[in-house]
This record gives sequence, C-alpha cells and structure tokens, in this order.
Amino acid sequence: MKSFIIKLLITTFSALALAYVIKGIAFNTPLDAFWFAFVMAFLNSTLKPVLQFFTLPLTVFSMGLFLLVINGLLVLIADALIDGMHVQGLLRAIVFSVALSLLTLVLNAFFNSKSSSSKQP
Repeated sequence: MKSFIIKLLITTFSALALAYVIKGIAFNTPLDAFWFAFVMAFLNSTLKPVLQFFTLPLTVFSMGLFLLVINGLLVLIADALIDGMHVQGLLRAIVFSVALSLLTLVLNAFFNSKSSSSKQP
C-alpha cells in the first residue's frame, strides 16, 4: 500500500511538472493532478489491457507505435473524467503520456534505489 501511494505521488508530481512544460496540458489544482494519477492507475489496470487486446493487429502492424495512441486515449479519457484537467487534442495527450512515462520511470528508479540502499546494513 505504501508503494502504491508513493507511486501515486510520483505520478502527481510528474504530471504537475509536465503541465508547466507542455503547452495544452493544465491542472486547476494539485489535487486535480492527484486525481489524474489515481484515475490513470485505474484505467491502466482495467481499460488498457482490453484496448491492447482489441487493437493487437494494429499494434503489430505499426510495430508497437499504436500503443502510444492507446496511452494518449487514456489521457483523454482521464481528461473527460476530471473537471480540473484540460488537454488540447490527441497529439498533446500522446506527447504528455510519453513524457510522463519517462519521467515517472526515472523518478521511480531513483526512489527505489534510494530506499533499497537505505535498507542495507
């Protein structure tokens, strides 16, 4: 549970930081970014596998690039569900999702290595 909350906070921070960098992405409050992280965690665990299954031929044909479109669509769905979030179009949602994935990957690796090194004697 602690790990899940830490990942939510990392995603929240990353989304807020990227909203300042990428034009066309905005959150009204930091709480909206937290809800975005929560909704994305839910969508990634429920809807994303279904979308990946039904779009498998497109994904194979595009050599995996269609997965970027799926991630962008999930960001747009989260935008539709959260009143305090604003995304201007699919292309910006795709750019945001790629940047968010990379930033959270780096931050999760940093915090995981930091916590594992502190546990060693």
